[in-house]
Amino acid sequence: MFLKAAERHNIDLFRSVMVGDKESDVIRLPYLKCFILKGNYEFKNLKDYYNNFDEILEAILEYERT
Repeated sequence: MFLKAAERHNIDLFRSVMVGDKESDVIRLPYLKCFILKGNYEFKNLKDYYNNFDEILEAILEYERT
């Protein structure tokens, strides 16, 4: 579904990031970076998440620098 939407709307996934708020939002594509925001959902297997949008923005900027 995600790939189909990207194709339909001409989204360059190599230059995109995904932000979600639950473990199932993680999209496992080697060229798409996912950032998960701690919200109302409990994480069972996820250890890499962010507490607020400022942390996500900083992580995105750091990711872009590498």
